[in-house]
Amino acid sequence: MEIFSQLIFPIFGIMLILMGIGAFFFKYGSNIKEAQKFSFLGISLEISVVTAIILAGMAFCGLGFYLNENSYKQKYISGQKKADDQQKQIEVKDQIIAFLKTQDITYQLVLDDDDENTTPPSAQSLTCVFHKNWDENSDSIEYKVSSCAAQKAYKVTFKNLSLQEFSDAAPYIYLVDKKTRKKWYYHSFNPLTPTIFLKNQ
Repeated sequence: MEIFSQLIFPIFGIMLILMGIGAFFFKYGSNIKEAQKFSFLGISLEISVVTAIILAGMAFCGLGFYLNENSYKQKYISGQKKADDQQKQIEVKDQIIAFLKTQDITYQLVLDDDDENTTPPSAQSLTCVFHKNWDENSDSIEYKVSSCAAQKAYKVTFKNLSLQEFSDAAPYIYLVDKKTRKKWYYHSFNPLTPTIFLKNQ
């Protein structure tokens, strides 16, 4: 619809202009080249039909060019905003990576079980696994799990996470019970979130 509106006005305008010019060379123009008197709102205007057709054609062409220019301008602004947003995401990611490379960060991992009566596993039986992307077959890092005072909560310290761990920008972690092989997941891991709630899947 946008392309149609951008094309129809210039095309229609050019057709009117050609029709007006053709009136000077073809028979159909013999009756419309003479000046006609028009009155509107008390204003009298003497103008030929040919002139009116040409002026109308120019107006339609001008409108078409304006719509095209405005459309291109909006697309440029939209593209520039998208590029700015992507640049901001890259800068934030770089800041996170730079922060993680210089810090040992301890997270509190909380098991968000539906069954409140479930006895939580001991920290010794759990392993924290970090994946740099959604694929569970991708390279992973295992971290030791420590006990925590809160119920169904544990502590894990991440050490010196490097750039490659975040290269795919979709890391996730999970806890796995080495005895039962039960797993609790947290997708879209944000390394700046101190408390993480993991769901059993």
